[in-house]
Formats: sequence, C-alpha cells, structure tokens
Amino acid sequence: MTNYIKEDGALDAVVMTGHDLMVSTERNVRTFSKDFKADCVFVGDGAATDGDTVYLPTLEHDGKVTKRQSLVIGGYALHETLHKLMTDFRWFKGKVKNWGPFTKGMHNAIEDVRIEHGGKDLYNGLPKQIDKTAREVNRMFIDEVYPNNPDIVKDFGRIGPVAVTWAGRKALGYADESNEEALALLPKDIRKRVERIANEAMKLGTGVKGMGDLDQREAFNGCKKGGVLAERITKEVMDELTEEQKQPSKEEEGNKGEEEEGKGKGDGDNKSQDEGESDGDGDGEGKGNGHKEQGNGDTS
Repeated sequence: MTNYIKEDGALDAVVMTGHDLMVSTERNVRTFSKDFKADCVFVGDGAATDGDTVYLPTLEHDGKVTKRQSLVIGGYALHETLHKLMTDFRWFKGKVKNWGPFTKGMHNAIEDVRIEHGGKDLYNGLPKQIDKTAREVNRMFIDEVYPNNPDIVKDFGRIGPVAVTWAGRKALGYADESNEEALALLPKDIRKRVERIANEAMKLGTGVKGMGDLDQREAFNGCKKGGVLAERITKEVMDELTEEQKQPSKEEEGNKGEEEEGKGKGDGDNKSQDEGESDGDGDGEGKGNGHKEQGNGDTS
C-alpha cells in the first residue's frame, strides 16, 4: 500500500469538533453509497449497518477530535458503506436464521476481506484510512484482550474469524504492522488456516469494474458464495470436533496399556483381572468447542 499515514505526533493534533466530523462523515456515507437518503446514526461505541442505516460511534458535539480519531471514524464509515454497496442483506437476513454464532462470525470475516478487496479498487484512497481503523481494533486485542487471556489464540472457534481479517488485510497490503503482530500470536497451524481462508475470500467476486464502477448483482453473488465458504469451514470444524471425541483420552490410553500388560503377565487363573475401566470420557471437551461463543450475528 502506498501513502501510509505514519504513526507520529501529528495524529494527536486536534483538527475539528465532534459536530464537524459527524456532519462530514454523514455526507461521505451518502456520497460513497450513492444513496443520498441513507441514514447515518452516531450511537454507542461500535460500527455496523443493516443495509439501510449506517451506525457509527457517538461523538460529543463540542468535543475535540484528533486527526487519528477522524481517520478511525472515517474508516468505520467507509467500511460500512462498502457493506451497503456489496453485501446482499436481503439474502443475509434470511440465511442467518439457520446459522450458529461461529458461521455468522466467519461469514462476517470473509465478507470484510471480500468487500475491502473490492473497495481498494472502487475508491483507491480507501485502504489507508481503513488501515487506521483496523489498527485501532487490532491494538485493543494485542494490548488488552490477549494479555488477559493468552490461551484464546489456541482456540480456532473463538479466534478464527477475527484472525481471518488480520490475514486478509495483510494480504491486501495494509501497511500497519499490527496485522502481522496479531498474526504472530497465533499457533502455526491456526495461522496457516486463517491465511488460507483469507486467500479464498479474496478470490470471491466483488463486482468492482473500476474506480467508482460496481456491478451490484455480481457483488451480491460474491456475498452468497462467501456464505457457502463459511458453511464449509463450519462443517470442517464440526467434523474435527467429532473426530476428537472419538479419540481416547490419555487416561483411557494409560488404562488400556495397563489392561494389556495385565493380560500378558497374568497367571491364567485370575479371570477377574482388572479390565482397565476408564474414568475419562474422551469427549475432547475444551479442545475447540469455544466456537459457540464467537460472533454476535451482526454484519459489521
């Protein structure tokens, strides 16, 4: 990516008020989404869209806004605008009723990579601004979430979706080092897996034909194919969990060994030799079933 906005003191300079930023951001959302009636609501501390309204973090009207804050809010706005343009919400709202949290979260991650892949060609100034937004989210994970729960990176069910976005943005050329820093926290097998998923997401159709030129039907088709990919990944994870449940626990394996040893060394008269009854159930509990906690079902 070219024209990376450097991390320096200039980002802490006050550049406008909250009111000014909200007015300009609302105008940008309506312009980029080609929907001048689109609603842009500033509420809470997150960003999302339902295909009609874009929700962005709230700001104090008279509050001072730094350059960094303006870039982060602008990145959120551009990302959600891409969803308005490229995500088939009518299809999604029907499909999501049959999805569990992991599938929802994975589709959201795949969709984030897909739309930003198209977005960099649709509006070529978009990546460097979303890069600052991504950095803000990444640093929260690296500096706050991970130190308090380092084992989270070992659970693909919980970390997989968000890690796909790290891998995708790095592959797309986002220059901020936080994507690599976050990826480096992952076990090698999980990192390899999320990079593969991100690469598959980047192969999905975006509908972008050039600067400002979008075939929305093709874009919506890419969204649906992303759903097929998310369902396939979910099936892979569930199949792995099923296979783990079939494997004997270490305690069972130890007892089985004792049983075999007892059979081999018995005197042949003691028919009641201990048969190695196991205390473990070998169901693989704690080895990846955390996927049930992942995702909130929103497309953001």
